[in-house]
Amino acid sequence: MRLLTTTAIAAGVAAMFAIGFVSTDGMAQDVAAAVKARQDLMKSNGASMQKINQATDMAAVKEAAATLQDNANKLGDLKLWPAGSNTDTSRAKPEIWQNVPDFTAKLGALKAEETKLAAATDVAGAKDQAKAVLGACGACHNAYRGPEKGK
Repeated sequence: MRLLTTTAIAAGVAAMFAIGFVSTDGMAQDVAAAVKARQDLMKSNGASMQKINQATDMAAVKEAAATLQDNANKLGDLKLWPAGSNTDTSRAKPEIWQNVPDFTAKLGALKAEETKLAAATDVAGAKDQAKAVLGACGACHNAYRGPEKGK
């Protein structure tokens, strides 16, 4: 009977460890996926800003502006910013999680500037407004993005 009890306890402890490792691994995968999703959105933003700066017609501007707006909405989803996702592959600073209201306010300012960009009616005006969008990007990056890793 004692052997059965000891075996049952050992099996229970082993199961708890196994669940813990699966859970930790799953959380690590979620964090890695969030970091990658953020980085992909930021790269898309850079490409969209480049398209606007090189645009010669409003169709190209409107397409890039729509991408920027969509990306800002996605970046505003705090699921992409889980605590602990300032990993060695991320430039996110811990200050994001220490001041979430300011972080979300900066994202709100970005969305407002992108809304103005989407409403532009001519290429020159859009390019001017793109500078304001870039300023909103910079405000957040200055506060919440660290230097490149390994540089």
